[in-house]
Amino acid sequence: MLKHHLKLALRNFWRFKSYSFVNLLGLSIGLTTTILIILFVMDELSFDQFHVNKDRIYKVVTQTQGGGMETNARPVGYRLKTDFPEVEDLTYSLRATRLTVYHDGERNNHEMFYTDNSFLNIFTFPMIEGDPNSALSKPKSVVITKEIRDLYFGESQALGKTMIFQDSVEFTVAGVVENIPAQSHIQFDILISWNTIFKNGTVFEGGDDWGTFDSRNYILVKNGIDVQTFEQKASALYITHISDMMEQMGLSFTVDFIPLEEVYLNEHFGNGFGPSGSLQRVKLVSVIAVLILLLGCINFINLTTSRSVYRAREVGIKKINGSTQKGLMWQFMFETFVIAVFSFLVALVMAELSLPLFNSLLSKGYSFTSLLTLEFAIAAVALIAFVAIASGLYPALVLSGMKSLEAVKGKIQHRKSGAKIRKTLVIAQFSISAAMILGTFLVLSQLKYMKDKELGFAKDQILVINGQNVPKTMDTGIIVEKLTNISGINRASFTNSLPGRPGWLGQWAYPEEIAKETQVDTEYMAIDENFIEVMDLTLIAGRNFDLQSPSDLRDGLIINETCVKEMGWASAEEAIGKQIVSPSTTPQGTVIGVVKDYHGLGLQQRIWPQAMDYASHRYGRYYALNISDNVNVSNLLENINLVWAEIYPDHSLDFFFLDQDFDRQYRAEERLMQVFIIFSVIALIIALIGLVGMVSFTIQNRLKEISVRKVHGASALSVSNRLSAEFLVLILIANVIIVLPAWYYANEWLNSFAFRTELNPLTFMASMAIMIVIALVAISYQTIKAAFTNPAEVLRNE
Repeated sequence: MLKHHLKLALRNFWRFKSYSFVNLLGLSIGLTTTILIILFVMDELSFDQFHVNKDRIYKVVTQTQGGGMETNARPVGYRLKTDFPEVEDLTYSLRATRLTVYHDGERNNHEMFYTDNSFLNIFTFPMIEGDPNSALSKPKSVVITKEIRDLYFGESQALGKTMIFQDSVEFTVAGVVENIPAQSHIQFDILISWNTIFKNGTVFEGGDDWGTFDSRNYILVKNGIDVQTFEQKASALYITHISDMMEQMGLSFTVDFIPLEEVYLNEHFGNGFGPSGSLQRVKLVSVIAVLILLLGCINFINLTTSRSVYRAREVGIKKINGSTQKGLMWQFMFETFVIAVFSFLVALVMAELSLPLFNSLLSKGYSFTSLLTLEFAIAAVALIAFVAIASGLYPALVLSGMKSLEAVKGKIQHRKSGAKIRKTLVIAQFSISAAMILGTFLVLSQLKYMKDKELGFAKDQILVINGQNVPKTMDTGIIVEKLTNISGINRASFTNSLPGRPGWLGQWAYPEEIAKETQVDTEYMAIDENFIEVMDLTLIAGRNFDLQSPSDLRDGLIINETCVKEMGWASAEEAIGKQIVSPSTTPQGTVIGVVKDYHGLGLQQRIWPQAMDYASHRYGRYYALNISDNVNVSNLLENINLVWAEIYPDHSLDFFFLDQDFDRQYRAEERLMQVFIIFSVIALIIALIGLVGMVSFTIQNRLKEISVRKVHGASALSVSNRLSAEFLVLILIANVIIVLPAWYYANEWLNSFAFRTELNPLTFMASMAIMIVIALVAISYQTIKAAFTNPAEVLRNE
């Protein structure tokens, strides 16, 4: 029976080649998009699944009244381990910043963290050299990945060998682990023993340093523990130990647990250990995949049911000869299944060709081998089955349900119910396409708004030298002076913060004295006396730092307008001379100046209250250079490099341009725009394929009507306009239907930005106009051809 059905399916496929090709193309494009998105979604959801204890591992985070931190106060880990019997094991970790590995005269940067032996026991990072129970016990011992071992020691054993950090400090390799899987939210090259910097662990284990939130903690809970109940108990950890401090400062901290499988996709807390995903992005592309696949299925339904008249006599004759409705239904469903399989095979080829673009779009590194997994094979079978059922069920019901005599006589072509359903499906198709195009316009509009908005500082003509990894062997003022003397450099500044690269966010500060009702979360910045001039900030009250005034350099603070407001002062002038205090002493001092607000972060975020002091020698790491408009950049860089080599002969020049660096904050929106552009084009192509097919078959069925109209005096132009108008009305209805939901969700998305563009009705009108013009171009050839058909050739057999 299957062999018979296959022969029939192939015969019909070849008999109606053009119709079959249109169906195949529409489904193939939809399936290609779906295959790529399934690959992405499966990859995103597979993070951290390789850990043996994955179901018992939780990341400990701190929830605050204003959001949350992925790090914890230093004693939190110790208290969890000692005060709660539910915890089987716990690990500490800190990012090892500014450390370099010295090898063969070069300094190399790697991803490094301080941690303990529990890290290697909780997580499954298989060791190929060393003992995970003791590898990180001794000071100055490290565990490296196989890739790092091969880089520095070849493929020979590295255990017990020495690595040089910071030019002269010797560390011993105590272990080697396999390379970290790409599907791990924890990415590292080197682990450094905790005892290297905290020999006794006093500030973490039982200490009182509850004000420093820099520890990352993961726990392994015991088997059989009700984690929800445990989390409720542990949430009060801060209240138990520092309730008085929180009450005085107006703070609120609670402990939360994030299951390991949710850490990578958790956008609220982020990930300081490596890559971060986005659950919202996974949901968005999943919805897009479903919609585009539905477009292909709708095409199939429309084209198949519109051609039902061509299969009517076949159905009638088979029924007269004893075929049942069930048997005919299975025949038509099998034909759909065959087309779905062919479409899937074509889609695999198209997906392989599209992978480079897809990888670029989502910053991935997929290859065709990524599809050769059991999980994808199961997904592929489910996908083909879905397409076959979604596309074939309704047409099979329509075709198999025809009455024998009506089918043989061809009366089925006069029924209007099928035409109404097909029109409804066309409207649905173009509603989806309209939503995608509107999304593209919306993201483009917001992105343009963010890039064009006045930021309040000089973004252009600023060259920045990254001095993060160079030693502080020379007075920074002398270095600034040397750089300023280079031709083409107007001014230079040394700072720890730049627009797009914030200072210390979330520093607690208070006006005059610590009191809970006046607590302000500030951005602390360390700058020199040149920063305001280099960044072209506007000083609206007070003065800049004066190098001749020791009190300015010791206690002076320059704040912004937002800080003035949140501190409760009536004006910038009133803020001058006021005191700001902080438990951490940063920021702390006397306000000597107020600058106008500027966007130190992208427009997705609010303007933070800023407090700047003169402490660049302690915290600064960037040299910001204001360069002339007409300077030759290549020559300038050569001259800067000469001066830099003179100051730091062993450190290469690391630089970037501020405007380009600042705009990197908009990469998420840029990628979202690219996603919408590509998928809206795909959606429109599929919809147009279906539209062209529908127009072709509609015209074929109405050639006699067109000919009669021409015989009665209708012009070719009026006939063409009439045919085109019928379909353009459907597209117009589709655009009208989508306006209200699009307006609502557009506002919801825009409200996630601190600074946003306003919705413009012209955007919706432009989207509608584009769709109408494209559709008109797509169908005009067929309508004009039909309008100029000779009536005599059509009616001569009537």
